[in-house]
Amino acid sequence: MSDRYRLRVIAVTARQWTGLNDTELTMFAETRFMTVPAEERDDDPYETAALLESYHDSWLGLRPGDWVVRDEQGAFSRVRGEAFPKTFEPVADEEQQP
Repeated sequence: MSDRYRLRVIAVTARQWTGLNDTELTMFAETRFMTVPAEERDDDPYETAALLESYHDSWLGLRPGDWVVRDEQGAFSRVRGEAFPKTFEPVADEEQQP
């Protein structure tokens, strides 16, 4: 399965938050990703993790199914699960960067 997707002409790398893959997301986004303990989910009990989004330098909640996206400049953003397939398309294996 590809982890590269295209937004118009911009290729991004993305990982989906499943609610169980915190190690994978920590390796991908490093200190920009963290899980949120149940007792600290005041705003939305379904947001089980958070991402330090690059464009506004603010923490955004992640629900299982949301995507963490890194663009070619290394900026991170969140894309809700239902919006991701409407916005991005898979990149063919031969188009992927090494």
